[in-house]
Amino acid sequence: MDNARRLRVIDAGRYALLTAVIAWGSLTSPAQAGDEPTQTPAPAQPEQGDDPSQTQGDQAFSQVIELASAYRQRQELDLLLTAEGLAVSGAEDADDHRLADLATRCEVLANSVQSQQARAILLDCQARAYAALAQIQTDETGQPSQRRLQQMRSAVDKLRKLDVPIAKPLADYWLLLADLADDAQSDASVASRQALAEQRIKAYLEQYQDHELVRDDVIDARLSLAQLLDQRGDQVLAKEQIDAIGPLPESSPRRPQIDRLLASASRIGMTVELEGVTTQLKLWRLSEHLGKPVLLHVYADAVEPSVAMIDQITQAIIDQSMGGSTIVSLRVGEPVTGTRTAPWPTLPIGLESGGVLEQLSIDALPTLVWIDAQGKVASIGHTAAVLDQMPKLATPNPAEPDEQPAPAQAPAKGP
Repeated sequence: MDNARRLRVIDAGRYALLTAVIAWGSLTSPAQAGDEPTQTPAPAQPEQGDDPSQTQGDQAFSQVIELASAYRQRQELDLLLTAEGLAVSGAEDADDHRLADLATRCEVLANSVQSQQARAILLDCQARAYAALAQIQTDETGQPSQRRLQQMRSAVDKLRKLDVPIAKPLADYWLLLADLADDAQSDASVASRQALAEQRIKAYLEQYQDHELVRDDVIDARLSLAQLLDQRGDQVLAKEQIDAIGPLPESSPRRPQIDRLLASASRIGMTVELEGVTTQLKLWRLSEHLGKPVLLHVYADAVEPSVAMIDQITQAIIDQSMGGSTIVSLRVGEPVTGTRTAPWPTLPIGLESGGVLEQLSIDALPTLVWIDAQGKVASIGHTAAVLDQMPKLATPNPAEPDEQPAPAQAPAKGP
C-alpha cells in the first residue's frame, strides 16, 4: 500500500468514520489557512510618568512572533498530511518519524508560548498529528494505536482549559474522534457501532454546525456522517449531508470523497439488467422477478466478511424482515472449496465490460443492492444495515369493482 493511502482505513464497515474525519481534515483556527497573523491594535498613549507603551508593544510583538511560529507548524503539518507530502519521503518509517517529531515540537512550543491563541493552534496541531499516527501505527488486528490516542487525549485536555473562543470547539472535535476510535474497538455489532457513531456525529453537528471557527471540522463531520449513511445504503440522507456542505473549490482535498459519495447517490433509480446461469445450472433473469423487491448479495469466496453476510441475511429471513423479497447471491471470482454456500440461488459473475459490477460501479465486497419492484436500484451499501432498507412491495393496480347483479324482483303478491 502506498503512503498516500496509509491514512485511510480499509475496513469501511468497522472503522470508516475515523478515516473520513482524520485523513483529510483541515486544521481550523481563528484565522483562515494561509492568513498571516495580524498585530493587535496599538495601545492608547499613557499619561505622565513611566511610559509602559514599550512594554505593551514588546508583548504585542512577542504574540505576533508566537502566532507566526504556530502557523508555521500548522503549514508543515498540512503539507505532511497531503497525498503529495506523504509521497515525497518514500519511506513509511520516515513519515511516522516526521509526524512524531512535529507533535513533540508542538508540545514543547505550547508549553513555552505566552499567547493562548498560539497555544491553541499548537495543541490542535499536536492532537491532529497524534490522530494521524494512531491511524498509521495500527496493531496486528488493524486497530489504532492506543498510545497515540492517549497522547491525543492529553493534548485535548490541555486545549480545553484555554480561555480562547476556539479552544472548546476544537477540543470537542478531537474528543469526538477519540470516542469514535474507542467505539470502533468495542465488541458490539457493526450496526450498533455505526448507530452510536451516527448519534455522536449528529450531536456534534447540532452544537457546532453554525460555528464559523470550526467550519472545516463541521464539513469533515458531515462527510463522515454521509459516509456512514452511504455504507448502510441510505443514499438519500447521505446526499442531504453533502448538499448541506455547499460548494467547495475543485482544489479542496475533500473533493474526491464528495465526488465518490455523489456518484454513489447517482446510482439510485438506475435500471439494472442481469441474467445468467446459477451454480445449479438454471437460467436466472432479474426481469422474471420484478413486481417485488430483489436483493443482490455481491460477494467472493476469497473475501471472508462477504461470505459471512450469508448468515446475516439468513437471520433476517428468520426474523421475518425479508418477507416478500427475492434473494440472489452474485459470486465474483472462482469458488473456494469448503466455503459456505447460500441456500438461495448463486449466480457466478465476471469482470466483463457492461456486467453488473460495472453497471453499479461496485468496487468493494460485500455489497448489498436492493432492486425495487420496477427493476430500479433502491439502495446500495456494504453492511447488514442495508437489509433494513428493503423497498416497499409493489402496489398492485386496484381491481375493478365487480358489477353486482340487479336484485331479483320479488314476485308480486296476488290480490
